Amino acid sequence: MTPEMYNELREQEILGQEMSDEKEKSILLRKNIMKLAIAESATNCTIMCGTLFAKFDVSIHKQMATNLKKTLQTFFDNRKKNDCHVQMSGTLPDNEYAYDFMPIVDFRHEGVGI
Repeated sequence: MTPEMYNELREQEILGQEMSDEKEKSILLRKNIMKLAIAESATNCTIMCGTLFAKFDVSIHKQMATNLKKTLQTFFDNRKKNDCHVQMSGTLPDNEYAYDFMPIVDFRHEGVGI
């Protein structure tokens, strides 16, 4: 085995480890988001295609949904300031709300996030 072949295999191994770590970080982030939703009285929640769907079974569901939005925004701001904006969609059937996590991009830096 030549040194070049060894270095290439080593780079692939390191890249594989980084991708593996990213998957674990993604799973942890999803779990934390769902824990926040349940802590804010969501009776049912799921994350599908990067969107959190949370259902509330009380008469003040709109206020609870707004509180969850603020909690999620605070969570992301504490992780990294100006990284993500939480956007809440209106009431879906059965008092369900959708929360999208939009990356904040500063186009002065050629589309690179802040």
